Amino acid sequence: RMAKTEKGSGGQRANAEEILILDPTDREALSIVAWSEFEKGNYKLSESLFKQLWLDEPKNRDYALGLGYSRLNQGRLADALEPLEHGGIDNDARTLELKALVYKARARKAYANKDWQVAGDNFEAALLIDPHDSDLKSQLAWTRLQHNRREEALELMESVYAEEDSAEAASALLDLYRSVEDEK
Repeated sequence: RMAKTEKGSGGQRANAEEILILDPTDREALSIVAWSEFEKGNYKLSESLFKQLWLDEPKNRDYALGLGYSRLNQGRLADALEPLEHGGIDNDARTLELKALVYKARARKAYANKDWQVAGDNFEAALLIDPHDSDLKSQLAWTRLQHNRREEALELMESVYAEEDSAEAASALLDLYRSVEDEK
């Protein structure tokens, strides 16, 4: 019945719950319930369910992603990538998306805490995933400036301007030039 029910539908969730009554260890049904809880915003419950699945099958990409996203959405940046790393999950578009989100969140948190090294490391990690993300480059440039690495900051912002050639990029570059001048 579950195979005939549209994925992500309430009917699929209801079928999964019926199956779990008969067989509480059914992994497919448990995964459907975990993703349903995640989609409802019940991240703590989805984390618990995904962790149960992942501990039994750490190389399962779906369980690792579910666990990682559940942790990310609870603000648990320190261990959000553990399921991917521990399970040795190869990169694909879905894993890279989660990694980029975690690196960006870690970088922004570190920047807010004025931990320039951690912020820079995480902006760089995110840029390895998406090297053409101008916003990340700009944020890394400002991080480098705060970390007294002015030349790197200017090079990054100049590259953003060269790639975009927009009024916004020009304004950001001018702001950076002014900041560098003010520090002299």
